[in-house]
Amino acid sequence: MVHKSLDIAKPGDIIVVNARATSINTIIGKLVCHKEKHRGIAAFVIDGLCRDVPGVKEVDYPVFARGVSPIGMSNRGPGKINYPISCCGIAVNPGDIIFGDENGVTVVRKELAEELLARLIKKENSLREYIANVEMGIFSNEWIDEVLDAVNCEYHYNYRKAI
Repeated sequence: MVHKSLDIAKPGDIIVVNARATSINTIIGKLVCHKEKHRGIAAFVIDGLCRDVPGVKEVDYPVFARGVSPIGMSNRGPGKINYPISCCGIAVNPGDIIFGDENGVTVVRKELAEELLARLIKKENSLREYIANVEMGIFSNEWIDEVLDAVNCEYHYNYRKAI
């Protein structure tokens, strides 16, 4: 199904695959990455494994996977293309916005994207100020007590003095 998805995907698309978190067979390697890059596919996200990591890095193509295995894939399906799936426990629908970097992958439902962007823009300045203050050592964690109290969360800690 991976090879068939290459025929269906449009330039700029991101292919997301539920490989059922397989711990044996891989889903893609260097050759598939070459094909994806030449077709203009933006990235590949796999709830499964990748192989030929040095080759994938050589192609300079973004792949996000659970891990690595030297064992190749089966090209005989089964599968569906352009259907809602679960990827690493997250619901992913055709058309969702996918963002990935060295920290991982985020999925934003298409119908929530404009609202989320507006909220992020609104919060951007206060977040920059907060980060700058924390980096200078100016912060308080009193807010967490308010959050925990608001949901009646009990917490216990055991302070031990280092010897």
